[in-house]
This record gives sequence, structure tokens and C-alpha cells, in this order.
Amino acid sequence: MMKARIFQLTEYLQRVEGRLELEQRRPKPDPKILLYLRTARLRIKKALSRAMGRIVNPHRRARAMMVCKQLQYA
Repeated sequence: MMKARIFQLTEYLQRVEGRLELEQRRPKPDPKILLYLRTARLRIKKALSRAMGRIVNPHRRARAMMVCKQLQYA
């Protein structure tokens, strides 16, 4: 079962990554927009990691952290 906060953060992350990809493909990407999108992506990933850590049972926390790390590198 997915909590509403995790779902919302996942949706935000997909939107930011999509916008970042579009911005990077432009001939002359705006550096301010790129910086904003990259920091937003990082903040969302950290919030998602914290949210995942709260809902997982302590004995499953290590597995959840592995999944979060894989999300960061995806």
C-alpha cells in the first residue's frame, strides 16, 4: 500500500525529471532553470527517502534504503 505523501512525491519527481530532460535538450538551456530543477529533484528525492524511512518496519529499513538508493541512481 502506497501512502499519499509518497505517491505525491513520486508524481512531483516525475514532473521535475521530465521538465529537466526537456530543458537539457534545448539548444541553449537556461542555467537558472537547470539549477532550480536539479535542486528541486534532489530535495524531492531526499523527502521521498525520509518518507520511505518512516513507514517501513525497522527490520525492513535496510531493504528500503537500498530501494531508495536505486531510485537516486535511476
